Amino acid sequence: MFDEFHKIIEGIKALPEADKATAQTAFVTWCIAKIVYYIVVGLVTWALGRRIVQASFAALREARRVP
Repeated sequence: MFDEFHKIIEGIKALPEADKATAQTAFVTWCIAKIVYYIVVGLVTWALGRRIVQASFAALREARRVP
């Protein structure tokens, strides 16, 4: 992932001055979108994992309760 960032930054440096501002804005927007994506994926994974663990414990308790 860092290699990808490095290539993009080098590409922005090679642009003419008139196009650098637009490319930098697009790059920053893209970075923010990537960060938000990974945060959301992490939260969803955490929430689903928590639900699975809770369901497993509930199933174990239920299995012990039934004779």
